[in-house]
Amino acid sequence: MASMTSDSLNSPYGSIQNSMSEYFKEWSQNAIHPSEVAKTILQAITADNPDFRYVVGNDALMTLEQEKVC
Repeated sequence: MASMTSDSLNSPYGSIQNSMSEYFKEWSQNAIHPSEVAKTILQAITADNPDFRYVVGNDALMTLEQEKVC
């Protein structure tokens, strides 16, 4: 969507626009497939003794680990 806006080379926001575009491109390539999330939800709702929290994907795991440090 950012690439559909004004010419980033001439925009004062061009560097930010390019950075955000690269970030979201990388993020979307590493995203968890929705079926993995669905499997985890199914596991949670069918468990006899469900966990308080279910972690799906390495990015979520890294976030939780980082929160423990802070």
